[in-house]
This record gives sequence, C-alpha cells and structure tokens, in this order.
Amino acid sequence: MTDAERERELDQAHGNAWSFPGAAAPSGTYIGSRRVGNTTFYYYKDGSRYWFEDDFDREMREKLNEKKRRERQERQQTGYNGRKRRW
Repeated sequence: MTDAERERELDQAHGNAWSFPGAAAPSGTYIGSRRVGNTTFYYYKDGSRYWFEDDFDREMREKLNEKKRRERQERQQTGYNGRKRRW
C-alpha cells in the first residue's frame, strides 16, 4: 500500500469511523493513526466498517487489564479457585 493510498484510506476512516464499544481492543486491521489537536485517533478497518479509539480509550483499557491482572494474582496467592464450599 502506498503512502497516498494509506492517506486516502485514513481520510475515509476519519469521516466514517465509529467509536469502538467495550473495553476490548477494536477488532479488525490497524490502518493508522492521526493526531487532531491534543488527541491521537487510532483507526481500524473490519470488513467495510471503520472503528477508532483515542488515547483515553487505550489508557482506560490498560488500567482495566492491570486491575484484572492484580485481582488474578491475589486470587492465586490466596488459593481461591472460584468455587463455593458446600457443607
């Protein structure tokens, strides 16, 4: 893909992209990023749909993943396996 084609696709993505819902990483292929003001938008293409996320979305996903990782470690250290005891 040439630089001109990549820029044309980023222009199309910038005009047609939807904010990606959820805490997971956007599905599809990463096609590039564009800085607008103080925010960097990261664009993905999934079939004929375009998705974007910004710096805030990435930061929140990293914090959530870190929280889950810490909780998983704490459960492993205490030996809790997720099952309730039945007496």
